[in-house]
Order: sequence, then C-alpha cells, then structure tokens
Amino acid sequence: MEYIARFFWINITLRIFLTIFLLLNLCTYTLHAQNKSHNTIKLPTYNEKSIKTGKEKAQLPLFNEFEFITYLYDDTGEGDIFLTTAGPMGGNYNIIIDNYGEILYYENVADWDFKVVNGNHTVSYHSGQFRVRDSCFTPIDSFECGNGYATDPHDIAILPNGNALLICEEYRYIDMSLEVDSGDTNAYVKGGMIQEIDLISKEVVFQWSSFDHFEFTDNMHGANLTDAYFSYVHMNSIQQDTDGNIIISNRNMDEVTKINRSDSSIIWRLGGKNNDFEFTNDTSMFTTQHDAKRIENGNITIFDNSVFNDSPTRGVEYEMDEVAMTVTMVWEQKREIERAITSMGNIQRLPNGNSIFSWGSVWLEEPNVAEYEPDGTKVFELYIDGDYSNKTTYRAYRFVWRQYKTLVKNIAPETYLFTNYPNPFTATTTVLLNIPEEGNVNISITNFAGKTIKTIHNGFINKGTKEFKINLQSLASGVYFCTAISNNYSFTKKLVKQ
Repeated sequence: MEYIARFFWINITLRIFLTIFLLLNLCTYTLHAQNKSHNTIKLPTYNEKSIKTGKEKAQLPLFNEFEFITYLYDDTGEGDIFLTTAGPMGGNYNIIIDNYGEILYYENVADWDFKVVNGNHTVSYHSGQFRVRDSCFTPIDSFECGNGYATDPHDIAILPNGNALLICEEYRYIDMSLEVDSGDTNAYVKGGMIQEIDLISKEVVFQWSSFDHFEFTDNMHGANLTDAYFSYVHMNSIQQDTDGNIIISNRNMDEVTKINRSDSSIIWRLGGKNNDFEFTNDTSMFTTQHDAKRIENGNITIFDNSVFNDSPTRGVEYEMDEVAMTVTMVWEQKREIERAITSMGNIQRLPNGNSIFSWGSVWLEEPNVAEYEPDGTKVFELYIDGDYSNKTTYRAYRFVWRQYKTLVKNIAPETYLFTNYPNPFTATTTVLLNIPEEGNVNISITNFAGKTIKTIHNGFINKGTKEFKINLQSLASGVYFCTAISNNYSFTKKLVKQ
C-alpha cells in the first residue's frame, strides 16, 4: 500500500513539472512570435529598475529580437550612453540608455554616428546627410556634401563658427596600368574628399581630394590595385585641430594625416608607408584604425583595430612632439579578448579621465561597450544579446544630456507652432510660439556653440499662442537658436541673421 501511495505522488509531481515546462515553452514561443512580428523596438510595460552594485547584472527590456545587458562595476563618468546598433542584416537603432538599463530614447533608423553637439542638440547621419535635431528630436538643421559629391556617413565635425567638416565620397576612372603592373586600364577607384560646408549658405568653402595628394601605392590593406574597382584610402574620422588645420584617419593606409586648411598641403603623416615620426616606445604602431582625435591635453587618441598586428584591438594615446617629430605612447587599453576587431569602433575620453569604447563588430557573447579608468580598471560594460544582425555598434559615447519625454511621447508636432518672421532677418524678428501648457518657461537665444546670449522670458506663462519681438541688431551675422524650455518640453527654432 505504501509503495502504491509513493508511486501515486511521484506520478502527480511529474505531471505538474511537465505541465509547467509546456506552459513555459508556450509563453516563450508566443513572446518570440510577438517580438518577431514587430519592426520596431518593443517598449517595456513594466519598470524593474533598481540600484545595482558590485558586479550584479542589469537586464534591459526585450527589444525586437535582442536585449541589452549592463554590468556596473564602479562609478562611471557622468551622462548616458548614446549608441547606434548596426549589422549586415539590418536592425539599426539610435539608442540612449542609462547605466541601469532605463531606455531614454530609441528610434529604428539606419543612422550612423549618433552623438551630442552644441550642448543639447544631437547629430547623426541619415538618408544621405547629417541631420541636427533639438532635444525633442525635431530637425533644426542639416549638412551634406556639395559640388555633386555624396556624403560619407563615417563622421562629422561641427566647427565653432557653425560650419561643418564632412567626408565625401569621390570616385574616378583611372588607367591603373600606368601605376602598377597588370593594372586595369579603366579602374573605378574610390578616394577620399574633405569639404567644409558653410552653416548659412550650405556652400562648399573648402575642398580637399586624396587624388591630388596621396599615391595609390600608399594603400596598405583593403585594396588590390589591379582590380577593376578598389578603395585605397577609406577615410573614417575627421576633426579640426586646435590650430585650425584638419586631422583625418585613413584606414586602408594605416595613416593619420594633418592637412593645412589654408593651402591644402600635408603638414605631417603619422603611420603607414610615409610615416614622418619616430615611435619611441610603440614598435607595433597601429593598423586599420578608426577615430583619430586630438584630445584636451594636446595628445592624440586612436582606436587601433590592429587587424594586421596579431594583437588585440586597443585604444592608444600618443604624446606628439611636432618639432622633433617623435611620438610617445602614454596610455594603452587593450581589449581583454585576444582577437582583433575587423571594423568599426571608437574611443571617447571623458571629463573625469575615463575612456569609453565601442568595440565595433564584435562576435556573439562579446561586450559591445566598455568604460575604463585611466589605470585600466573596468567600471562599466554593455552587451547586446541577440543575433548578428543587431550585434555591432558603430560608435558609443557618454553625454550629459536632457531629454524632454513629455513632448516626445505625448505632444503631437501640430500642437505647437514655433516660427519667426522675417527669417532671415537683419536686426529684429518676431517669434510666434504656441505654449502647450501653462507653467514656468525659459525662452532664450543661443549661438551655435550652445551659449546663451539673450534671455527673452524666464517665468510663468499661460497656455496659448504668444508673440515675442526680438532685437538682435548688436549680434554678428550668423545662425542662432531660439529655445523654449519647461520641465516637460523643449522647442527650438533656427534664426538666421544676415
């Protein structure tokens, strides 16, 4: 009798476990099917955000067919993470996320280089141009290459005067039989071009072409000079140096180049076949690099993909003596995984001295973003847990940034009127603004660098359409922004003073 009773309870227990197993699988299948049917990110319907300490894992809500996982090991730099996911199968998103997994913003777009400029504006490459948007993601400006050239998506540099440095795509038919043995007589060759675009007129005010300054044989990797088509330069970053000249990164040449903004001549070449410098303590140098940038202390940081150095991808910082023509490595942060990243990636040096990395085209189960203290202590990691189509991150940044969620989520664009007339104007202009709700509002004029130069109103204001006549006669000609900010919204309007 005891044996029968024992068998009975064992049978009941097994049936219960089997039922639970089937229900869990059914839920998993249903959730997967629901997520797969959506083309945009699935927002969470819950909030499980909590304080994470030590090495506890913070899971983010499920996106289309992937999720984010963050590890917070210690204090990080200030701000939130800005990144763009990318992959050969699509799945591109602009995403802003905090250390604990709260999604502050997302959009399903095929953008590149999503970052903050001028304090609280964002810029990213979208549909052939770089678009500048305010904190509500309302477009307020855009830049694209001129003179018939297409805009390259790798990078943009907004200058202090509001102009923009862009990389352009330039192609020429070249008789390569005159350059190399067995070269194609009508090869279609991609070079690299730089343009500076005027903020107001959008005209090209400076243009520089690699075809006029580099040799095809300067190529180190990525191009077979006997092919019918090849790209021998592959520019992937651009920056105005502190002296007004221009620094570019040329991946396929293993070279960082400084160009004279006045006469287009080459000032120096770092790395590659035409290296002008002595590397005092870094014999491996760098290869297939990205994101070469002059930082605040005067040094240059480079994301060294290191594809052909038989060593892990790393970030490296060089102190440069541009008189003695020597470079000294003063900082290096290698990826913990012994494998080179073949494409993409960047470094951002933060105000507190930390460095944040996008590791680019990583493999599955590898971290996408990491932040390190100057001594190499890792304080933050972010993983994208999904298939390869969503796994890569072109660049990642950390910015202190304010988002106006009420406007983004709840106030339709047609409910607010924000315009001015005349525009352009010479001395005065009238701004019309429909205030969507009563409350305290700050209305001010800022320049392109984000500096407030005139306050129009700061205090309580009733709901409804308001008119403000603004006298800017004392200001120099250029582009300015009128911004209205409350606790729940922000509107921005571009003003052009002639």
